[in-house]
Amino acid sequence: MFVLLSTGAYNNVDAQQFAEYLALNRNNISKEKNGILWLEDDGTPHFLHSTFVEFFAASWILSHANTNTAKGLWCSLLDSKKGAGMKQILEHMLVEGLPLHHAVLEGREQALDELLESATVDCFGRTPLQQAASLGRADAVGALLARGFDPGRRDALLGWTALQYASASGHLQAADRLLQAGADASQLVVDDVNAALFSAADLGLKHVMIYLLNIGANVNWRKHGLTPLMISSIRGHTINVQLLLENGADLYQRSDEGQTALHFASAGCHREVMQLLLDRGAKPRVTSVDKTPLMLASEKGDALCVRLLLQYGADVHKKIHLTSALHFASENSHFEVVGILLEAGADPNDRNKRN
Repeated sequence: MFVLLSTGAYNNVDAQQFAEYLALNRNNISKEKNGILWLEDDGTPHFLHSTFVEFFAASWILSHANTNTAKGLWCSLLDSKKGAGMKQILEHMLVEGLPLHHAVLEGREQALDELLESATVDCFGRTPLQQAASLGRADAVGALLARGFDPGRRDALLGWTALQYASASGHLQAADRLLQAGADASQLVVDDVNAALFSAADLGLKHVMIYLLNIGANVNWRKHGLTPLMISSIRGHTINVQLLLENGADLYQRSDEGQTALHFASAGCHREVMQLLLDRGAKPRVTSVDKTPLMLASEKGDALCVRLLLQYGADVHKKIHLTSALHFASENSHFEVVGILLEAGADPNDRNKRN
């Protein structure tokens, strides 16, 4: 079904009645199969590939922006994936006639310089920086900050800063750029500080991590059997590994498979992380279910990482399931590593089940 709707047809909808409708039907809005033809005042029709309810709701919010009901609905769209379609429609409405905002919305960071002179605010009084933060466009946030946009400026509708928009929308990468630029960290609000710390560690967001640790996030909290230190070691984020260790991260904790942070760093051959962990007392001889850190580094074939582990006392003779580090290196044709292991005393005549 297609609906013809003329400009302004939504203006007389009762605010409270419409808000109650959205609250009751919000989960089903994006499941609607209806389309809409928008009829301009001059009679020109435009097809919009979206639901009627989403477009109608976005139009209504825009036309009633100064009411508390509309402000509340707008805030609810920021933190709900269920309203993603409606929010996207509203975002396009807000930036009509605003080239710089359009570039941010479309992810065209390369066009920002030529459009800076057209910088203004959208219908909600948001700067391009606040819009970019709300959309989670971290690169655009960084580019706009580098061009002098103020992270502390507040919009006209809600009185929010860019960091508050990033926070409400759950965009930690954009938040990290803003914190780095000096945004007020107290404006970063998360539902679960521990889960947020893990996500920040996963993404390498140092400034978000600092704030979350300062407000009491559990440095050893686990997700899927991993701690923030483990996920930082997997990613090779040396600075964040150091930050976590300085805040009490336990480098001896094991994953569900018995792996420590050193195992994960060795598997990826993140040498700086390995060095940091070893200097802090990580044990190179520790075993997981099936491998030691030396076996993992040998399998990867990184000669420098293998030498580092041997320097800190890794056991070249250790076997798990009859397999040693030398087997892993030779089976993967890492001949330089094979030579290093042989120099360290590995037995060239040792056999495993496969040979």
